[in-house]
Amino acid sequence: MSPYAPGPINVDDVFGVNETGENKYVGKRPLLKPVGGVRGAYGGNIAGQALLVAMKSCPPEMTPHSFHSYFVKAVLEDSPMNWEVTHVSDGRNFNNRSVKGFQDGKLKYVAIVSLTKRNSFAREQGKYDKWAEERRKAGKPVAVSIEDDDIDDMPLKPFSLQTPFRPKWVNSPKEVEINTDGREYLTYHKFPKQLYDLSLTKEEEKLDPTDRKLSWYQQFGCDEDGVNQPIVGMNKQYQHVGLAVISDSWLMALLARTLRLDVGEGLIYSCVTLDHVIYFHDDDFDVTKWMGFSQRTLRYANSRLLCEAEVYNDKGVHVATLVQEALVDIRNVIRDHKL
Repeated sequence: MSPYAPGPINVDDVFGVNETGENKYVGKRPLLKPVGGVRGAYGGNIAGQALLVAMKSCPPEMTPHSFHSYFVKAVLEDSPMNWEVTHVSDGRNFNNRSVKGFQDGKLKYVAIVSLTKRNSFAREQGKYDKWAEERRKAGKPVAVSIEDDDIDDMPLKPFSLQTPFRPKWVNSPKEVEINTDGREYLTYHKFPKQLYDLSLTKEEEKLDPTDRKLSWYQQFGCDEDGVNQPIVGMNKQYQHVGLAVISDSWLMALLARTLRLDVGEGLIYSCVTLDHVIYFHDDDFDVTKWMGFSQRTLRYANSRLLCEAEVYNDKGVHVATLVQEALVDIRNVIRDHKL
């Protein structure tokens, strides 16, 4: 059962913090578990609030481009997190922060966050287009040689390439029903039927498990198809918080699917996240719209599972990459399925 009543949810009420001193913050409320019965708070909630604290300690034009975090001890849901921020560096274009999360005086979570002024491809493209148009109006060529005196005023022409989102199973999230299992942590999913019906993807049997790419959609909050849980109070900072929140959902839980085990068998295995990494490639995303996820398992050895996933905005632009490592006990999987 969701801890949230139906209706709009103010994101600041859930994840907001109050400043208690220089570089010190405390959560407005405790961070919640992903489901009842588990020991600690949901990892995405912890990551999201840590990211918020890092952003609040920087000038408003700074946004994160990389986030490396480590789960030290379980975060309990009976008290808010206390956060301490260390200014590692404060440059003109980059800031670096070390963030530590405490509960009852005990260190629970550590994150290193790097933030930058330039993480919007659209904004940089706009600067270049404006400069080029002014050159044309002045009767000057847009192409500038290195010997030209005007080269110092020329903004860098943006260039990008990306791994395309190829959800071979579906063409649009509109084709897939909403899954509400993540409503307790404000995360909604759309899982194509090929994700759970192995008979539809027999061609995967010819592939190495590390080459089996799984695709689905996720969204922060939801206000469609009878679901009444829209997120309100969003701004640029909370867009990044929202992406961190939903980024911890399902990556590790898909080991059984990667191994092509029938998830309908009620397969259960122990999984504890060790570290959580996010690379933000672009600020052009709205986490309250359906975002594409494309995941694959990279390595499993010594009881540690490593996964990565590309994250795409609603326009199909690759805006973030996730990397997670977890301690996973699959002895029952090996025994029952003779792997």
